[in-house]
Amino acid sequence: MLLIASDRRRFLRFELLPLGERHWEWHGYMLVVGDIDRGEVARLEAMSGSPLFLDREVTPEIPSMCEGLERAIDGEHFSFAPVDERDFTLSAKRSGNGVMLQTQARRSPFADETGWPLGLEVSAAALKRFTAGLRLEYEQLMDCLPLR
Repeated sequence: MLLIASDRRRFLRFELLPLGERHWEWHGYMLVVGDIDRGEVARLEAMSGSPLFLDREVTPEIPSMCEGLERAIDGEHFSFAPVDERDFTLSAKRSGNGVMLQTQARRSPFADETGWPLGLEVSAAALKRFTAGLRLEYEQLMDCLPLR
């Protein structure tokens, strides 16, 4: 899912990826941030060098993240870090008519290359579309993976 800042200069892309039957309790993801004007893009890399993954069985992380981002629209501060290796933190808080998102990654220069972690201010409507799309991706991923 793509989320473009209110200023239309920066973006965040969060994609879910299937890992297959061997890792049925997890799913992969990719997190990319970028500056459109400068043409700079940075992709989050795992500290361990392994694929990035989120829990889908014990503590389903995508539904939790979506709920928290939506609560930020209503004024609640939200912070999320994957339960596995905590390769990044995503925080959200109300800012004017929108929401300010910030990412902090354990591995530099993920954020610095694109003007992050200053933040990405997005409209409430854009964030609602983002969480709706992310939920849809998650449901599709859950439908294609075996449950044990």
